[in-house]
Amino acid sequence: MATVALLQNLFRVLNRPSSDGLHGLEQQVYENFYEALEEAYNHTILAAKSLDDYLAQGHTLTPDVVICAPIPAEGNPAPGLVELQRIRDTFPDTPIIVWSTRSEDSLRQTCLEDFDCAAYYTGTLLDAPETLPTVIDEALT
Repeated sequence: MATVALLQNLFRVLNRPSSDGLHGLEQQVYENFYEALEEAYNHTILAAKSLDDYLAQGHTLTPDVVICAPIPAEGNPAPGLVELQRIRDTFPDTPIIVWSTRSEDSLRQTCLEDFDCAAYYTGTLLDAPETLPTVIDEALT
């Protein structure tokens, strides 16, 4: 259905090329996430820890949507907003979904209004397989 660039290091387990070597909850979380997005919804996920890593992987097609987690879980959000601007500059016409563990209204508003993001998603890694596909679909419409 859609090519999704997943640019984040917030949930490091998602940046692995496969679930090989994972055990227990990590393996289940990884498999549930990718099964939901790739198999159930037919999205192609291109995962990288950062924008720089994504570009270094040599992806030449512009993704249909970008999911990124540039804002740190705590502390000063400014470096994350600088990274969000870099992502916006790299993909100017692509819907961006910010995935954050922070629920401050001011951050949500900044991302949605100042950076023209399609969504500000605060779901957990466990919630994501059920809720993120809907957020992606809404961002694409």
